[in-house]
Formats: sequence, structure tokens, C-alpha cells
Amino acid sequence: MKTLVPKITLDGVILFMFAVPFIMKYRISPGDTPYWLFTAIFLLLLSYFFVAKNSIKTMLVWLIILLTIGSALFSSIIWRHRVAPEFGVHDIILQLESAMRFTLDGVNPYKTTYFGTPIEKWHYSDNELNPALYHL
Repeated sequence: MKTLVPKITLDGVILFMFAVPFIMKYRISPGDTPYWLFTAIFLLLLSYFFVAKNSIKTMLVWLIILLTIGSALFSSIIWRHRVAPEFGVHDIILQLESAMRFTLDGVNPYKTTYFGTPIEKWHYSDNELNPALYHL
């Protein structure tokens, strides 16, 4: 009779060491993190120690990467648009987004000002006006 004994390897420990702190630090859901997502990630991490074939281990690593980093990326995109478009980004990103909108509307982004765009709401300073509002 075969018993299931996990084979603890260095690559499994390293995978666990990188995945768990990432899950604990970054938001992996736009709202409350569902228990099924935590369960799925941890079951994949634990199953990595019980699998012997390298092709299945590779597939597990990719699933873990997609679930952890993919859910964090999805969550940050949703959270940014939910809170405000100027939350958590540098002002150049907001300016480039506005410049692309100007270009699509047929306006030269180098000759227009950026008042009335999300970059105007971005906190630059308490007593100075953001110079990015005047030019790209």
C-alpha cells in the first residue's frame, strides 16, 4: 500500500516563500477576498509537494502565477477605477491617458492644456499648481 508523503524540495519551498507573502501583502480581489480563491491557491501550492512529474509541476507553477499575480492585477485595475482614476499612479500615466484621448478626438496633445482631465485632481502640491497641466 502506497502512502502519500510530500517530497519537500527547494523549488517548492521557494515557490511557497514567494507566493504566500504576495497573497498576504497585495489585494487579490477588488472586494473581500473570497475563500475559494485562497483555497485554490493554497491547494495548488500544497499539491506541488505531492506531484512527481515535472510537466505537472510546471503546469501547477503557471496556475499559481496566474491566480496570484493575475488576480492582484485584475484587482488593482478594478480598485483604481472604483476609487478614482488618479489613485495610486504617477501623474505621467494620467497625462498620457489624457493625451491618447486628445489624439483620438483629433486634438494635438502637445498644444493643449490638461485642465479638466484626471491629472487636475491628482495631488501635486498643497501650494503649487502641477506644471503638467500646461503641457505634455
